[in-house]
Amino acid sequence: MDAQQRINLAIKAAFEERHIDFAYPTQLLYLANNGANQPLENGHERQAAPVN
Repeated sequence: MDAQQRINLAIKAAFEERHIDFAYPTQLLYLANNGANQPLENGHERQAAPVN
């Protein structure tokens, strides 16, 4: 294990002890006229609830 990895693991452990989470990148893509104007999440369109 090199010095940089030891530092990163120590930082991660310190955050975990304090119950601090890291944010991760997210992206929503809105398309015009995609039915119910539902956002696409991770490349998958969310399905709108059926209308009765």
